Amino acid sequence: AVQAAQPALGGVPGLAVGSEIVPRLDTAHIRKVCERCARIHVVAEAGTEYSALLAGRAQSFVDPCSNDDPYPEMLWSEMVAFFGSYHNRAVRLPGGRYACARALAAANLHFLAGRSLGQLCHIVQLAVSQRQVLGYLDGHVVPYFQSEAVVKQHSAVLQQPAWSLKKDTMSVADLSQARECLRSILASSPEAGVVPLPNVKRLFRSRFQLELSETALGHCRISDLLQDARFHDICALQLRGNSYVVVQIGG
Repeated sequence: AVQAAQPALGGVPGLAVGSEIVPRLDTAHIRKVCERCARIHVVAEAGTEYSALLAGRAQSFVDPCSNDDPYPEMLWSEMVAFFGSYHNRAVRLPGGRYACARALAAANLHFLAGRSLGQLCHIVQLAVSQRQVLGYLDGHVVPYFQSEAVVKQHSAVLQQPAWSLKKDTMSVADLSQARECLRSILASSPEAGVVPLPNVKRLFRSRFQLELSETALGHCRISDLLQDARFHDICALQLRGNSYVVVQIGG
């Protein structure tokens, strides 16, 4: 019934393209302008981020990063049915949360009717991070069953590289190579045996011309692979600030 009541997203102008032209902004200059305005209150956030709020106005913004899910189950069931439909299997939405929310607003889907743009941003976040309704593929937001996460799940079960996501012909490291290369990377790290987790796969490629494939070694995520018992004698993961680092074990 949902599929019959809703148009396919591919029929909504602009949504199949999956991108928006966003102008580059000088955020430092904008911050200075806001700080000079008596009607705007600037609040410092993590790092160099900041929020600009209307002075004297009650703060009722939706936090798009919140893990709280206040939305009715009917909304989620209809969203699952819609994005799981045959007609929407090839939809490609913009990869940014805000741009994706705008695209969904433009589609006039009845189960999202009346939702503010802030709520739509939150719904996109939950649909990706918790509900497994949406996922990512090649920088776009797609129905979950078409996403990189599902491809990796299937590949990890088979213990093979995610061939459909592979962009080149670089050789894939086997377990022995993965252990030795990781040990070498940590030993030569300028930060005394510490490497940021996002750098590990890049260093495999640049230093050893090998791809570290987590799925070939039975895992969906690189963080899970490096916590595998087969690497316990080489490294451990630690959370430092807002990101993970790989720490050398022993000498």
